[in-house]
Amino acid sequence: MNHDGSAADHDTSGPRGLDASLTSTVLAEEAARREAAERAGQPVLFADELLPGVGSEPMSFAEGLKKGGAFTFLVLLVLNSLDELEGAAMNVLAPDIRDTFG
Repeated sequence: MNHDGSAADHDTSGPRGLDASLTSTVLAEEAARREAAERAGQPVLFADELLPGVGSEPMSFAEGLKKGGAFTFLVLLVLNSLDELEGAAMNVLAPDIRDTFG
């Protein structure tokens, strides 16, 4: 930098040139990262025909158990039961927690 605040013409070879090159690379990568993060926040929409199960024949509960297996059903049942238990426990304990912590 010159004394008036304007950029000085420096040789880009050597340590100062390397610092400037690294700085510009870091700034460019940060801008690319922020742009990618903004794009990632936008929802990805698929056409309906690309979604699983669209256009296929409906299946009964018994057919679903045959294809997916009873174990899958039991795992989902247990997970749902634990979720309901947690909700019920919070409903019971919430007044005591509220009274204890104000």
